Amino acid sequence: MSKKTLSILGVGWLGQALVDTLQNTYTIKKSLRSKGALQDKKFYTCDLLIVSLTPKVHYLKNLNTVLENTSKNTLLILLSSTSVYSRKTGAQIQRLGEDLIKRRHPNYLILRLGGLMGYDRVAGKYTQGKTVQNDTFSNYIHRDDVVEIIQDLLLKGVKKEIFNLVCPMHPSKKKVYEKNAQRFSLEKTTFLSNDIQGFKVSSSKLQQHLDYTFKYKNPLDFHT
Repeated sequence: MSKKTLSILGVGWLGQALVDTLQNTYTIKKSLRSKGALQDKKFYTCDLLIVSLTPKVHYLKNLNTVLENTSKNTLLILLSSTSVYSRKTGAQIQRLGEDLIKRRHPNYLILRLGGLMGYDRVAGKYTQGKTVQNDTFSNYIHRDDVVEIIQDLLLKGVKKEIFNLVCPMHPSKKKVYEKNAQRFSLEKTTFLSNDIQGFKVSSSKLQQHLDYTFKYKNPLDFHT
């Protein structure tokens, strides 16, 4: 029996981990976020399409191109972000993108990812030695959990759902940055205010739907 075909549009740090994990189950076609890739009709001939596009210039136009070329029978997984809950411009564009997928494609899954961490991605690494304004709640998720969750969703045939992919605990970023500064010998990040702002994103719907137990429940424990 031949393998099903998986196409991944936007193979970055997470996409490559999915390739490594799913290559024994699927015949995989992968592409970077290029104009040529978006217009390659053969790329869209697949059973499963994972779309990971940055919500910047031409985001909605690019999603329209994806929809025009994708069979209605293809399961389309849109990797969105928990930033849709914020008031930033990019959040509005992402929400419009999600609505576009829901409205025009009958077989979809929308996954709102928290901040991706793990391995060489360390919270506080890129702000070390710098000063930031406010402390905020963290909404992180380890890459290993994202990969396993996507595997579980595929195995169980879940579709027409939207899930938040965020680990259950939300320590302040200051606590996470301080822990990582000690663990990885980073310079400290200075916070001008200790007041914790922002919001906590819940993954309870996902946990109940899949009966999923996170490998990494707390960003303070992201050691790899």
